[in-house]
Amino acid sequence: MSGVAIGGEGPALSLWKGWIYPTRVDPLEIAREVAEKHGLPLSDLRTYRTNRWKISHPRQELMWRLRRELRPNGAHRFSCPWIARFMGLKDHTTILFGAAAHQDRIDKGLL
Repeated sequence: MSGVAIGGEGPALSLWKGWIYPTRVDPLEIAREVAEKHGLPLSDLRTYRTNRWKISHPRQELMWRLRRELRPNGAHRFSCPWIARFMGLKDHTTILFGAAAHQDRIDKGLL
């Protein structure tokens, strides 16, 4: 058997990438949860428009939540460039800043 998990459950061994874990996290579902929590349409979280201050904190929360999703081996499930493309942004450093800003608000007890 060429490294495929039997029955489709559990990790599968790839000859090129090592162990591959099945993705059970849907980034769109996470985005919907954040949008619903803040009473925003999903399109506001996934647009490049940054001139609305009302959406900056929810967008940063989405960045933070997507970055916090980890694989069983401890690696990040979604890369910063991938999250940036998912959110309609041009640069992955925006994700780093946004996730850090949300973490700062958590650490200061503002959330």
